[in-house]
Amino acid sequence: MSSLSLSRRMELTALAALSLFTLVVMLFVSNDSPLASINNHVDSAIFFMSGKAWANGLIPYVDFSDSKGPLLWFIEMVGYWISPTDYHGVWVLSVLVMSLTFYVCWLTAMAVLHRPRLSMCVAMTMAIPYFLGFSFLETRAETWCNLPVAYGIYLVVRLIKQRQDGAHVALSAKEAAMLGAAVMSCLLIKWSIAAMMMSLCLAVLLLSWKSGMRFVKSLGAFVAGATAIALPFAAYLVCVGAFAPFIQEYFMATASTVGVGDASQLIGFYINEARKIYHSPISVLSIMLSLPGAYMLFRRYGIARWILPLCYCVFFLIGSYGNHWLYYLQASLSFALLGLIWIADRLNGLDDVSMKKSVFYGLCVGLTVVYLHSLYPVYHPGFDDTDYANGDKIIALNHHKKEHPTILCYRTLDVGVGISSEILPVSRYWFHQNGAVEDMKLHQDSILRSGQADFIYANDADGCFSIIENTGLYTCIWKSPQRTGQLTLGIWKKKATE
Repeated sequence: MSSLSLSRRMELTALAALSLFTLVVMLFVSNDSPLASINNHVDSAIFFMSGKAWANGLIPYVDFSDSKGPLLWFIEMVGYWISPTDYHGVWVLSVLVMSLTFYVCWLTAMAVLHRPRLSMCVAMTMAIPYFLGFSFLETRAETWCNLPVAYGIYLVVRLIKQRQDGAHVALSAKEAAMLGAAVMSCLLIKWSIAAMMMSLCLAVLLLSWKSGMRFVKSLGAFVAGATAIALPFAAYLVCVGAFAPFIQEYFMATASTVGVGDASQLIGFYINEARKIYHSPISVLSIMLSLPGAYMLFRRYGIARWILPLCYCVFFLIGSYGNHWLYYLQASLSFALLGLIWIADRLNGLDDVSMKKSVFYGLCVGLTVVYLHSLYPVYHPGFDDTDYANGDKIIALNHHKKEHPTILCYRTLDVGVGISSEILPVSRYWFHQNGAVEDMKLHQDSILRSGQADFIYANDADGCFSIIENTGLYTCIWKSPQRTGQLTLGIWKKKATE
């Protein structure tokens, strides 16, 4: 058997093993899993609603909107097609994407260690930062960007390793096209992560620009790869008259809701960010693996030793800007792989681990991740999805077999109430975005007074209950029990017209 076929067989074996590992772990840690409740979603409920709305003919950025890109909603739409009344279809897709992510982690470790099973152990260990770092409570936009970011890191690592012998290295056309597709994918999911990815693109540029025509060809392939991803979405948005709303809602409106003020406030913001990270042990561990690991792994490679640490700093600073939740930093978690590779490389006196040892190691890592993840409710005692489940049942009993009833989440987030009834958004701002500007609030007021929504979902903050009832258009059909320190939730149904 040729060395090429042996190499291909080894890659397929690694992919199969990591896919099985990912499936088993995510069966227990993902809230999209068939083992999880469908009523414990927040951000991912909004994403799923957007995908469902698109699948049912609503126009993105016109009939529904959020501060996310169309590729994210397309992924959720496919998940909806697979399983329309729960998140199991999304779970299937997330298992596929994370399996490929762990496989890219294995390729990166192999580029340095050249030991298949030891690299497998390194890749499986990445389940700890991926699934526990910065509160992995649901599948967010950052989750779908793990694969593009990991691929960018892999390319930089490989170029640094190849450059050590003085060769003028460059990406192949295929690799450059895939990098372009990776960056554009991030841009069409969450544009701030695409901004972070530009640091990795700059690293590739610095490492390969002396390669002459190979560099020019790879640059053209990069553009082609990015265009291949962007063109279908751009063509669709233009055809339905939604391109201008896309620019306004995705870029302009998002930028207006995440500012932190002037320079003095910005300094204070980052200081507070550091304080929050200090209170998250897994986050501290991820940072300690990422930044020192990125330096130590290539500390003997001259100026190249600074490339990956600088890239990590770009990811961290952009991810922290306007970040009031630690999960915004999930995009930087792939850099923890560098620290794990360095630790494994320090064990260079050991032979490659045996198959039995690598399987046992994977089992231990999987059980550790599942156990630690089961402790999360201890750290989030205020979260209880019982009320959301009850609200979902109430809507199912009251929509009178209307195929797709509509909902307005008045001055609150959409938490997936009504998912079993395949409920749809009533308008562009059907829920209250964090940092919502005045126009968004006025839009919700207008929809409420017009009686367009079949159902209203709200909490009792800021007198919302009274505002809804004073319209005279809706009848309250459910309120959650009053609990100390928690908001009361309510659902209203539109009164029947005479």
